[in-house]
Amino acid sequence: MAAEREGVVIIHPPSKMLERERMVPPLGPLQLAADLESDGYEKVRVIDVGGDKLDLEPLMEAQAILLSATTPQYLEAREICRAVLQERGKKGLEYPTLAVGGAHATYMGSLLLKDGWDYVCVGEGDLVVTPLVEGRVASGLVLGGQVGDLNTLPMPAYHRIDISQYRRSQEHKPTIPIMTSKGCPHDCSFCSNEVWGRRVRFYKPDYVVGLIKKITQLGVEQVVFYDDDALINPGERLQRICKGIEPLDVTWRCNTHVNTIVNPRAQNLGVLEMVRDAGCRHISLGIDGVDDESLSYLRKGTTVARCKEAVRLVKEAGSYVKVFLIYIPRRGDIYAQKMIDFVKDTDPDFVQVSVLIPMPGSDMYSHPGEYGLNFRKSEVDRFYYCGPKGVSGDIGMLDEEDHHAIDYLYRWLSDWRESKPEMPI
Repeated sequence: MAAEREGVVIIHPPSKMLERERMVPPLGPLQLAADLESDGYEKVRVIDVGGDKLDLEPLMEAQAILLSATTPQYLEAREICRAVLQERGKKGLEYPTLAVGGAHATYMGSLLLKDGWDYVCVGEGDLVVTPLVEGRVASGLVLGGQVGDLNTLPMPAYHRIDISQYRRSQEHKPTIPIMTSKGCPHDCSFCSNEVWGRRVRFYKPDYVVGLIKKITQLGVEQVVFYDDDALINPGERLQRICKGIEPLDVTWRCNTHVNTIVNPRAQNLGVLEMVRDAGCRHISLGIDGVDDESLSYLRKGTTVARCKEAVRLVKEAGSYVKVFLIYIPRRGDIYAQKMIDFVKDTDPDFVQVSVLIPMPGSDMYSHPGEYGLNFRKSEVDRFYYCGPKGVSGDIGMLDEEDHHAIDYLYRWLSDWRESKPEMPI
């Protein structure tokens, strides 16, 4: 069934990983909305469910309903799918086209079709979203592929949502996410890069600067660079981006890898000072392990000495530094204490501790025995692992000693954070 040009709704399900909902607008759905707009769809609706109860009434007339979900979001996405089918069945209405995409769909593929979806989209959805809603592709598994030239994509349709709802800093200013690249070259054992691949594709500097100019015209002063490693190419491209956005008076944050920071080329170019002068106030480092053995286990491709050096360099440059760490099951109080000692030694501004969970598509998920793990793969979407809410759900990886160690670690971090500065963005 082909969708009318006003009959498409794109839904962003709530995420149990987040400390709070609506920290930033949902970039994936907004990009899909822009893709549809460029093909003539003028009334695409984007719904960010957040912490609200989804109102099903606007979905009763939609002819195509699209959802994008990570693994921790998938159960919510499935419930939305079932609720729509049930409610429209009660009302005697024709069933809409229902499609799911995003990271979890890419990892799990056709296994999700049993949940009631007409389409499960694997990979990037930009090239297939219009044919899909128009019924020009066969139902079932849809291979989205990858966009060769990212600069041909329209800018995300930020106007489709109420930007004023998204405030993540202590200043409560609206914040918008962007991406300046897609792809992650790193090979962490617990993670998967199947959606965008390991080859990094870059937006051109003019595109990035133009996008940020558009954002400032919406009254937004804070931007989050959502790239896996926003500083990975520290040469002329990054210099042109920084030079272009410096006059715009925006505050921004980004993620990067330890090796990117300690790279002699980046230091020679003064990358940390350059991004600071262009408005970067916050750099997040996915360190994850706290000794060389755990870093090797997680396949981080670095050493604890480099990790400590990276934190020091970011602090010296005057940026707020956030560190991500991972508690590894079956390591108990001894490992929890190692994590605490690492925090004491490096003294970052903020630490977020997660519990290790092998994500679908990762080497650890595919070969758990090689990592000394045993867990219930069928329940991986029930387990979410973000620090502020502690450990919720269990897929068989944690024992009593783990729970004791995690509780001890979180209580120590809670006390430690009392003396730390507020996150600037």
